[in-house]
Amino acid sequence: MKKLLKRLNTEDDRADCVFSIFAEWLDEDEAYEALMSYCNVESFEEYDRLKKTERQFLELVVDLSKTYKVQLLEHKQCRAENDTASFNDLYSAVSRYVNHDKSFEIYLQDSEALVAFGYDFTALLYVSDTNAVHKVRSVFLRNGFHELT
Repeated sequence: MKKLLKRLNTEDDRADCVFSIFAEWLDEDEAYEALMSYCNVESFEEYDRLKKTERQFLELVVDLSKTYKVQLLEHKQCRAENDTASFNDLYSAVSRYVNHDKSFEIYLQDSEALVAFGYDFTALLYVSDTNAVHKVRSVFLRNGFHELT
């Protein structure tokens, strides 16, 4: 896990895969229009879109937790918060992420992979073994995420 965290914190090192709820990279105007945070909510329609986004991310991390042993990481200490993340742990992390722009990371122990949820509703995948990419990718794709290049 330490090597993956080091890669995450090194600007020159690219993620092995990048996933998004959007089919392509968005420019600044598109990102604002796509409702990138709770700060932009001005109607029930926009609120519903934000909750739909929250649910999509929650379904993804819960699916990952059913497929792998998932640890939620404490970003500041670069260590796991607990042995296995509960539904409530995952819900709380996703809610803070979508509603308050608080990034978070999860470690998929079984595949030695790190998923960093960051800016513009993207998820960066870092793996120790490139053979793990295909299985993790399939979880993202079946939850409606797109792989960005």
